[in-house]
Amino acid sequence: MIDPSFWVALAALIVSIVFGIITATRNGSVDVKAEIDEAKKEAASSAKIETALNSIQSDTRDIKADQKGVRDDLNTMNQRLIKVEESLKSAWMRIDEIKGGERND
Repeated sequence: MIDPSFWVALAALIVSIVFGIITATRNGSVDVKAEIDEAKKEAASSAKIETALNSIQSDTRDIKADQKGVRDDLNTMNQRLIKVEESLKSAWMRIDEIKGGERND
């Protein structure tokens, strides 16, 4: 017959294998849960960053549109100023002609 210490050793081996499998399974599921949680956090962070970038992009487009409008307004005012200066120059020339005509009288 087989020695009782063999049976005790065999039983201890079987119990340790069972506990090893249970521990490995539990650790594996904990690692998967941790990875899933980490992936969720990274996804949330990426979504926030993407939202912020989209907002910045939209603001930049608005600023460019406003800047184009200001540039157009400035060009319009510049053209009007040139016309006013030309008209003023013409008026001074006429005033000088009128003054010159009075001096001759």
